[in-house]
Amino acid sequence: MHKLSNKKLIKISSIFLVFILTLTEISPFSNVAAASKKNDVSTIAGIQIDTDDKNEIKQLLAEKLLQWSETPLLIEKSHGTIELDTSLIQFHVNETIEQFLQKTHQPWYEFWKKNILVDVPIQFTMDEKVIDMLRSDASIVIDETIEKVNEEIGYFLTNTVQAIQSNIESIDEEQIAVVVKEIEVNNSSLELLIERLEGYTIQPDEQLSYIEIVSNLVELNDPEALDFMASLLYTLVLQSNYSILERHANPVQFKSFTPGTEAHVNQVLSKDLLFTNPNVVPGTFHFSVEDNYVTAELFSLPLDVDAEFYQRDKQEILPRTIYRYSADIAQNSEKIVEVGKSGVKVSTYRKTSEKFGSFETDNLISTDFYPPTHRVILKPLPKADGSNGVLSGESSGMNENQENESSNQSANNLIDEENKSDSNGATLNTDAGQNDDLNQPMDKKDEEVIYDKGGNIVEPPGK
Repeated sequence: MHKLSNKKLIKISSIFLVFILTLTEISPFSNVAAASKKNDVSTIAGIQIDTDDKNEIKQLLAEKLLQWSETPLLIEKSHGTIELDTSLIQFHVNETIEQFLQKTHQPWYEFWKKNILVDVPIQFTMDEKVIDMLRSDASIVIDETIEKVNEEIGYFLTNTVQAIQSNIESIDEEQIAVVVKEIEVNNSSLELLIERLEGYTIQPDEQLSYIEIVSNLVELNDPEALDFMASLLYTLVLQSNYSILERHANPVQFKSFTPGTEAHVNQVLSKDLLFTNPNVVPGTFHFSVEDNYVTAELFSLPLDVDAEFYQRDKQEILPRTIYRYSADIAQNSEKIVEVGKSGVKVSTYRKTSEKFGSFETDNLISTDFYPPTHRVILKPLPKADGSNGVLSGESSGMNENQENESSNQSANNLIDEENKSDSNGATLNTDAGQNDDLNQPMDKKDEEVIYDKGGNIVEPPGK
């Protein structure tokens, strides 16, 4: 028998070594994560497990999961963060341990092999609310983001996951509100305001203060234009799901705005128009002017809600008729000083509904009262002989001094006597400064009627 040469022995040994290494690599348990190889220990969700005792593994996982649950799960986006309660994640510890033990089990006849190292993800399920909250952002790619959440929580038990987002610029914005109104204010002033607000973007959760945006327009000194633009913005916001924090009714109504849809601002009196964007995507305002009409629009990435406003409980407040007396008016004639106009009380509501669901809410936004403009008629002074329903000094018991005093007052051009007629034609004396008998206190029925902001009659002070 010939002896093998040294070269042949080395060659055979090398082949045998390669064969052994190949058997090791093709083992069904060879899919070992880099972290495990470095630590020479298997893991569950990144937690090192150096025992095969079920109870010990369960206790260790329970402690780690308790620590994890104390911090909210954050889904980070390019323009904000979605915060999720960890109670929306349900872990399956027992199933995970069973899977871990199966993968790390080594038969007795493979004693010559090293310990099997594996990285096992912890098994869990997510509540449907998580997916619903992710759907609220049109820029999030749902399937890929859910897959990433499963991977990062499963293998690393992390509390922060970066969402997978599509290119927002590639998504077309849609018009969510539009208002077209005839211009009723100075064009130059309105152009200044449009220049400041055109293209303004309100970010998610941003609070917009109208006064702050336009306050540095030092060249603008036009309260009517400020109110007109504020009314445009307010009417736009009513058609969205934006939260209205502050708004004041305009005492002077614009013809093109229905009562309850306009707004009034005053920096000195700290009256502002405030609202916030509750969505996860920004909104952009656009304005254009054509043929004495201004168009205001609000654009946004597609939202999962629709909003509209409506009005109800509208009440007409009829004006009263006020009679004043003057020496400049000829007998048997009268002059209409103020034609009069009815007031109104109205409530404005907003309906918000899901585009892909049945959820719907109706919320009261405001109840506004606009007092009537009373009809004012100027009549001639009563004659001294007692005609026109006024007794002479003799018949009324007035002495000469009292009669002269009355005559002197009559020469003042206007007697502050007001006779107000209600809608049924009844006449009430409501002047707070005069009465037929100057020496007698006024009756309660003769006092001027005062309204509060809600349109209710208010008792005079001290009553």
